[in-house]
Amino acid sequence: MNDAWFRARVWHKLLIKAQARSIRVHDARHTYASMMLRRGVPIAYVSRQLGHSSIQVTVDFYGHFIPGADRHHIEALAEKIEEAEMELDATQAQPAAQGKAESRGRSLI
Repeated sequence: MNDAWFRARVWHKLLIKAQARSIRVHDARHTYASMMLRRGVPIAYVSRQLGHSSIQVTVDFYGHFIPGADRHHIEALAEKIEEAEMELDATQAQPAAQGKAESRGRSLI
């Protein structure tokens, strides 16, 4: 079966019967894969459904659709914020030394 025969004899007739707009077979395949991954379907299952030679092929094409795939960016940002808060806390603790000096009648300024 060649592509032209499939599109003319099967695909276009199927779209007409389903009252769907005309889309390419490739676009339907991509939509299927991206929707499945966004719904949390395991990537191994989607990879098998698409007939990919390995899960890595699926990850390379569709990895950006996997929920939480960019989680490392968020975690890195959270880590930087926590580090900045710790540094701020450390610098705010230093004015206590100034208060001790003033209580002895001396000013640090």
